[in-house]
Amino acid sequence: MKLLSNILIMLICICGFTDAKAKPKTVACIGDSNTFRKNYPAHLQKLLGKEYQVHNYGVSGASLLSGWKLSYLSTPAYKKALAAKPDIVVIMLGTNDSSPLIWKDEVRDKKFPGTPSEEFTVNMQKLVSSFISQNKEAKIYLVKPLPVFPSRSPKDWRHITEGRKKVLEGEIYELVETLADKLKIPMIDAYTPMKSDIDLTQDGIHFKDAGYKKLATIISTALSKKTMDVNEHDASYEAGNSNAYNKDLPQVFSCGDSISAGYAPFLKKELKGRYSVVHRKDTGALFSIHENYTGLAPSLISLTNKVLTSDKYKPEYLLLNCGLHDAYRGKGGIKQYEKDLKQIIKLAKDHKVKLVWLTTTYKAKGDPKTKIVIDYNKKAMRLMKREKCELIDLGAYTLKLIKREGQAKIMSKDKVHFTPLGYELQAKYIAEELTRVIK
Repeated sequence: MKLLSNILIMLICICGFTDAKAKPKTVACIGDSNTFRKNYPAHLQKLLGKEYQVHNYGVSGASLLSGWKLSYLSTPAYKKALAAKPDIVVIMLGTNDSSPLIWKDEVRDKKFPGTPSEEFTVNMQKLVSSFISQNKEAKIYLVKPLPVFPSRSPKDWRHITEGRKKVLEGEIYELVETLADKLKIPMIDAYTPMKSDIDLTQDGIHFKDAGYKKLATIISTALSKKTMDVNEHDASYEAGNSNAYNKDLPQVFSCGDSISAGYAPFLKKELKGRYSVVHRKDTGALFSIHENYTGLAPSLISLTNKVLTSDKYKPEYLLLNCGLHDAYRGKGGIKQYEKDLKQIIKLAKDHKVKLVWLTTTYKAKGDPKTKIVIDYNKKAMRLMKREKCELIDLGAYTLKLIKREGQAKIMSKDKVHFTPLGYELQAKYIAEELTRVIK
């Protein structure tokens, strides 16, 4: 009888263990109408299978900023999502925030003292931290919002989509990338693989079922990968794996703003077999040389210091490119920029690493702040010459390139970034110059 009792206890324990092990992970999909209606969560459930329970907490019209139809943080769906204490949270917000009316402060609630980008940052941080406070083991993913296309609808609607496209590509995408870095959580890029899928949209903003199915596949693939640990965002230059760098070649650490991210993959190809190029990320980053305009983006100064003091990766050369954000948003003006450059130079000299500075590129012709950027570049050039640091004048080369090939071929439609051809030609030029200056 005692033996039978023990067997029953063992069976109960085994069953209990099995049930606990088989409990599906809960996935909370947070977002606006691209999550809520004709949406991807249903497709995501099919792709992930029985090991997951996918819940749709999307709210049509929701934004992160106040002053739109409704802020997601004030919705019942948000409260329900928190109460569910999900294991995985997928956040895709920003499309409604990109409306020119709200982003230009025409309807935004002015109770928040900062800029739209600062409020977006603060509210996204609140959203992420609130889920972690409910479940410390929760895995949070930020999704770079879907692309927006010029609509085939009436003119007023076309204007809306074109305005949103400009804000998304000009600011919000980089903000999402920066936030993922700051909060040390993974980012899923829904924009890049779908930026040509205009045929999968209904009105330029919302997608057809085939579009949401593709989005679900992108997210499912990301969720199926090993979740990043707290340091994984820095692994590209610290880990020392074969994909990061070849330790038998001279090591070049490349970093800067989104322009450097654009030419980085092409530069790696150009220098293959001669130099091992490690770029912080092969996606864009909202870098300034100093944390002096949002207080959020990791500065080039702090990142360079981290790289040079790392025990895992010892670069011989620093290939740095920064200045556009500083010129447009930096506090302290050109004098602060000069001080920051001196810090970079000192770091390089203290660690006996050769610094190669690239001048920043410009916005398209006609931009009123182009002169400011030119002045910043002149300051950098004079300083690098005085301190006997190497210099590559990427800004001047790019202007020549635009004149030779035409702006449409070289620059993207946002008139800040560049086409694949533009980045490829920039990389060829940098590779040639790098070979010249590094002897």
